[in-house]
Amino acid sequence: MFFHLEYASARVRVMRSKLLSEEDVMAVAEAGKMSELVSILSGTMYESFVDGSPDSGAGLKGLIISTEDKIASFLPKEMKDDFSKIILAHEIDNAKMIFRGVSAGFLKDEIMSDLYPKGVIFEKAGSSFPNNFDEAVLLFKEIPIVGRALLMDYSSVDVANIERQVDVGYFKVLAGVENLLFRDYVKFRSRLLDNSVAARGQEYREDVSKDIFAPEFSGNTGKIESSGDKVIMAQVNKYVLNDPFGIGLYLEFLVRLERDVNVICAARDKVAS
Repeated sequence: MFFHLEYASARVRVMRSKLLSEEDVMAVAEAGKMSELVSILSGTMYESFVDGSPDSGAGLKGLIISTEDKIASFLPKEMKDDFSKIILAHEIDNAKMIFRGVSAGFLKDEIMSDLYPKGVIFEKAGSSFPNNFDEAVLLFKEIPIVGRALLMDYSSVDVANIERQVDVGYFKVLAGVENLLFRDYVKFRSRLLDNSVAARGQEYREDVSKDIFAPEFSGNTGKIESSGDKVIMAQVNKYVLNDPFGIGLYLEFLVRLERDVNVICAARDKVAS
């Protein structure tokens, strides 16, 4: 097993060297032109995905999927099951983006371009895309990890409450992970989610029952999510210090990869507009 981990760690460290540094992340966020963004990303694993085309965001999400598939192929068998549970998060994110998008009136192509290009939800949406919230519920209610959240009387709730229930279902699936670091990461993310929900409730008070993704709340929600990202980065930095050749390294790499892609997509949209 140690040989497999040593081999996997060496491969991950090569990919990790092409992630953005903290200085790069700040520079990407502050880029004012597409040419600046392309220059900053030159030499990184993202340079071929940012050209201002509408498909570049989908390519970046695809990069996350293909990279995770590579890591899964490196891992010894006893860790693959836990890893597959962790990356189920993309199914959850896809469901959330579709619920948000159709509720806000976005078109199919706009929403599909933001999805992770893998999984049951992505495939269902591609073949039979829902035109509204009710159609999304009907489409996804048979998918176990999402369907549990739709057993409630959804006609009386909003997108935020649906998302919360989807997250709860996801963390129940993750409760079965065996690896101790994976388990600690799951508990940490679960607590962070609870704190985020509580923070939103305190901030919005009487508005908490409204859709938290409505435009008038986007700035506040962004502050909460941004502070959560910093807390997550601090936590996975501890993991890589404690386990520099195993799961700690993989978790830190994956969190940084996702952070990079989110920052790049936001910067690309900003400079394109």
